[in-house]
Amino acid sequence: MEPPGPAGISAVQALRLAQRRCCIDIDEETGQRRPAQGLTGCSYQVLHNDGRLLSFEFNLEHTGAYSWQNTQHAVFDVRTGQRLRLTDVVAETPARVRQLLRVAINRRLTKTLNELWEESQDSAEVQALAERFTYNLRTHQVEYTSAAEPTLEDFTITARGITIFYQPWLPPAWWPHSPESAYFFPFTALRSRLR
Repeated sequence: MEPPGPAGISAVQALRLAQRRCCIDIDEETGQRRPAQGLTGCSYQVLHNDGRLLSFEFNLEHTGAYSWQNTQHAVFDVRTGQRLRLTDVVAETPARVRQLLRVAINRRLTKTLNELWEESQDSAEVQALAERFTYNLRTHQVEYTSAAEPTLEDFTITARGITIFYQPWLPPAWWPHSPESAYFFPFTALRSRLR
C-alpha cells in the first residue's frame, strides 16, 4: 500500500500530476495548452548502494529556445543520511584531486581537438572550439584564469573508485564536439577514507 498523497491520491498519482503540471503551460489569454518552458522532467538512477554509501544520478530535462538535458550526482552516507563531499570520501587534498582532474581534462580536450582536426581539417573550427574551452593550442593546457575551474562537487562512487564530472559549457551548435564529462579515478590513484 502506498502512502496517500495530496487530497487522498497515491504518491504515484501525485507524481504524475506534478509532472503534468510542470510539463504543460496554459496560455492565460487563449487557454491553449503548450509544452512548458524551463525544467520539464526529472528522473534518477541508483548507481551504487552497498548498504553504507548510496550514489544517485539525476537527469534533468529543460525546454526553452532549445531543449537540453543535464545530469547531476549525489552520494549519501546511508547511516547518517548526510550528503557526502569528495573530501569525506578521499584522503587526498582537494588541490591534489584538482591537479589529477586537470591532467585528465587536458588529455581529453587534446584528444577531442585532434579528432575534430582529423575530421574537418578546418583550423578555424579547431581554433574556435579551443577558445570555447579556453584551451591553449601551444601548451595543450586549459587556462583556468578565464575557464570554469573544475569543482569537486559532482561525483559518484563505486567499489572500484570515484568518478568526477566536469563539463565546460558550450552553446548548442558545439554540442556534437562536447567531450565526455566523466573522469574515473580508481582507489589505487586516490587514497580512500572509507574503511
